[in-house]
Amino acid sequence: MSLIVCDSSSLISLSDTCNIDVLRFLRQHGGKFVIPPAVEEEIIKHPAQLKQYAFSAVRLRKLVEDGVVLTQAPPRLASEKQAIENAANSAVRVDGKPLRLIHAGEAECLALLRIAPQDAQKTLLVDEKTTRLLIESPKTLVERLRGEYKTSVEIDEAAMRAFKTGLEKITVIRSTELIAVAASLGFFADYGTAAQDATHTALGALQLAGCSVSSDELREYNTVLK
Repeated sequence: MSLIVCDSSSLISLSDTCNIDVLRFLRQHGGKFVIPPAVEEEIIKHPAQLKQYAFSAVRLRKLVEDGVVLTQAPPRLASEKQAIENAANSAVRVDGKPLRLIHAGEAECLALLRIAPQDAQKTLLVDEKTTRLLIESPKTLVERLRGEYKTSVEIDEAAMRAFKTGLEKITVIRSTELIAVAASLGFFADYGTAAQDATHTALGALQLAGCSVSSDELREYNTVLK
């Protein structure tokens, strides 16, 4: 299984929907889950100070303490993060003004992937829709923003090329796809005859939590996993 750099959005979704043990399960199957310091700040340190998010923060901290999720801060992280953030937040312009599309957590995740060895199989786990579209389909992102802003939205091609440099070969997945992979490896086997129902409800819980997955995709996952 590939190096999987995890964004806050997916880790919080998995924790809030009681699907967090999927990370332990996949770690045992060779998955390597990594986060940068900014994501650790977003999922553990800051939420721990807020009562409504404190338990989620404790659960995620335990994953880090147990080595299921590793925090990495290589020497080049800060400079690569700044370059990615500058390019991404200049790549789309609304009425000629740059639109901020990503923040520190997403930028550091992408920096880790850019720094990773070129021959590594690199995956970004992210539920946040804007980041995914920026990587996978900038034109679709622009079309959606035009519908939202009802004004001029254009791509700065030079900034987009700078953003894409070193990120051409990464795979982007959502928490729902992680659950689907785990299910195919037997994550829900202990549920016996209810394993398919467990898979379906786990995926549905992630959809309700805000993971951008359509009902058609949920049906496709469950059909594949039967």
